[in-house]
Order: sequence, then structure tokens, then C-alpha cells
Amino acid sequence: PLTTLAIADGTTLQLNVNGGASVPSVVASTVTTSGGSQTITLRIGSLSGATAGNTYPLISYTGTDPYTSLNLAALPAGYAGTLVDNSGVVALHVTTAPPPAQPPHITYVTVSGTTLTLNATNGAVGGRVVLLGTTNLTQALSQWTPILTNNFDSNGNLNLSTNVINPAVPQQFFILVQ
Repeated sequence: PLTTLAIADGTTLQLNVNGGASVPSVVASTVTTSGGSQTITLRIGSLSGATAGNTYPLISYTGTDPYTSLNLAALPAGYAGTLVDNSGVVALHVTTAPPPAQPPHITYVTVSGTTLTLNATNGAVGGRVVLLGTTNLTQALSQWTPILTNNFDSNGNLNLSTNVINPAVPQQFFILVQ
């Protein structure tokens, strides 16, 4: 913890919020503000793992309450919230958060002769993906056979065609794993 956090009027203080942490970003025995109107802009640089309806501690203090001197800047895209003054802690209450990212998923599959064609979306840009195959759906995934490795493109999409279909085999199963 800091002994004293002194913030001058007109200053911008940037903090990041870790939604998985329950401790304040700044812990100070004393917070002092100085200047004319004593307006300090509090900017939140990132809200990693923060969800709507939750309150995240930002500044823990003893002594003079800095809450009335703080002005919350616009939050990162998709978020909305307000500052709250909990005894000894200035916190951010998140009222709106963007929906969680959709996991990668297959959007199109077709078989033509021995060619399997499939498309997928929502992958990590440049992220590696492996096509696994088996003839036994009850087999543990760790025992499926790797067929090919590819990467999601710069938009998180995957388009692949490969000759893996064996017409003599009555059942074949495929899955994409990252």
C-alpha cells in the first residue's frame, strides 16, 4: 500500500479492472487532492473479466474521501457503469457489459465423394485448429486421429477441404479442436 496518494486537480488517473480480483487497484493510507475545482478524471483502461451487475474496488483509502473529486471517463466499448462510494473504498459498479465472445463453431459441412469441406467461425485470429477423426464415437477424444492442422484467418474464419472420406467405411466422425 501507498502511504499517500496525492492527486492534482485536472489529473487523469488510469486504472485497469481485473474482474477476477477482489482487491483494489490502489491502496493508500491517505488520498489527497489539490487544486481549484478538484476534478480528477478516473479512466478505466480495461475491464478484463468484468460482468454487469458487479462492483469492483478501485481505490482503498483511510482519511479524506476522494469520491467527490472523481469524475468517471467513458468506459471501454460495450461497458457502462458508475462510481460508488463504499466506506473506505471507491468502486466501479458495472451496469452493462458486452456479451461474452461466442466460441468457435462449425458453420458449414458438406461431403462430395471423398472430399470433406467445412467452414468455421469465431476462432482466434491466426489460431491453430486440428481436425480429428474416428470411426468410434464412444472413443475418448484423446484417442481420435489427427487428420490435418490449419489456422483461422485474420477474421477468425476457417475454410478447409480435404480428401478424408473413405466410402468403404460406413461411419466416420470429425471434430475441430483448438
